[in-house]
Amino acid sequence: MRRRMIGGQTASNGIYILHTNGKLYTSDEWNYSWRNDAVGVALISDNSSFVISGIELKNQSWSNTTGLIQGVTTITSSNEAKKDFNGFQNTQSIAEYTHASAAYECTVTQFKNGQMGYLASVGEWMEIINNLDEINRCMSLIDGLYIDEGATSYWTSTQYNYEKAWLATYNGNEFYPNDERKRVSFYAIRVISQLK
Repeated sequence: MRRRMIGGQTASNGIYILHTNGKLYTSDEWNYSWRNDAVGVALISDNSSFVISGIELKNQSWSNTTGLIQGVTTITSSNEAKKDFNGFQNTQSIAEYTHASAAYECTVTQFKNGQMGYLASVGEWMEIINNLDEINRCMSLIDGLYIDEGATSYWTSTQYNYEKAWLATYNGNEFYPNDERKRVSFYAIRVISQLK
């Protein structure tokens, strides 16, 4: 188990709530009266660390155009896509390519600690799925929206090919590609930010 320095605090792998004071709290340590000072739910693993927003944007398409985007991880194998932890870089490349995108919406979302958002990669979504119960427990402590376990599919920043991107769903921890331009009510974005 890896330990990291976050805001002057040593933290082990796990799920935390990030306070605007820069400190991480477990769900047991968190005081519900602090909910207005929560930045989001923090995830620390061997592969990545990030903060998950308590809000989500629904009825979103991945992009309004098609084409392979330079700098974005593009993988057609779901097993290989699960190894993509480059959400931040993917998002920057997508947002530079088109402002009409899920990634761009993330880059203009600012967290309470000043960090700007990004769109999670397939690998980062796997980390979320693997820790979903505790993440949703923490979301309830900050009045954040639960990450939907059934009705919602979430866009990732990982591209499948020139016209499709990967979506995350919870029916058996599945990831599936779909048309980047598709916009339906149950396609959503959950913004995350870097944990520094």
